[in-house]
Amino acid sequence: MAVDIQNIPPPALSTPLSTGQVTTTDLTDAATNAVSDVTRTTHQSTGTPAAGFGSRWLDRLANAANTLVDAFTVTRRWVTATAPEDSAVDFFAARAGALVRMLTLNAKNASGNYPVELPASNADGASIGLTQNGDQEIDKATGGNFYLRCRNATDAKIGLYGPNYAGITIHQSTGFADAIVCAGSPATTEVDGYFWIPAVQTTGAQTGVPRGVAVGQEYTGHVACVFNKADNKFWMYNGTAWKSITFT
Repeated sequence: MAVDIQNIPPPALSTPLSTGQVTTTDLTDAATNAVSDVTRTTHQSTGTPAAGFGSRWLDRLANAANTLVDAFTVTRRWVTATAPEDSAVDFFAARAGALVRMLTLNAKNASGNYPVELPASNADGASIGLTQNGDQEIDKATGGNFYLRCRNATDAKIGLYGPNYAGITIHQSTGFADAIVCAGSPATTEVDGYFWIPAVQTTGAQTGVPRGVAVGQEYTGHVACVFNKADNKFWMYNGTAWKSITFT
């Protein structure tokens, strides 16, 4: 009978457990507002560690054939192994029986690594998304700007797409950005795919100064607009005053 050597755990490191048993580590010390080491592992090398040197924690699960298969792993590695050192943590999960990288957390450093990295969909075979039925958010906990940015790329695009590719695309090229909104070439009878702007419901001139005028930054060089449904007027703020045209 063939023996699957790969699925035989190393005897010296194997700890058989009975049903209901778990491995535990208990610590009592004087710490009240500090973190104490409970488990510590080290990885020494007989060579000279460089970028990519690290260790990993591997979780293996029995599949339907009762064969142990790699299911999840956390990898800790150096991004730069020379002082001051920078490290990264990679999370892998099984897809189609193979481990694929799902997320990387690392320190920002001169080589261009940023705190959170999602694998490229074309390199991984599937996109990363939020797929629960309820509303999902990507949130910045404190005040300030939140950016989704394509770095160091000409003709880079950032897209927010719904079904049939209807959505918003920001196209950055040579310092200027175009905004493409919704699917193109709708029919005269189309009921979806329109560009929506705010609408005022009561008559009267538009008087409020758009907040973006004072904020500046991306607002500079742009104008605010609104449509008044009661007056059939289209208003645009030119930087100092509201100007309008009336539709009949």
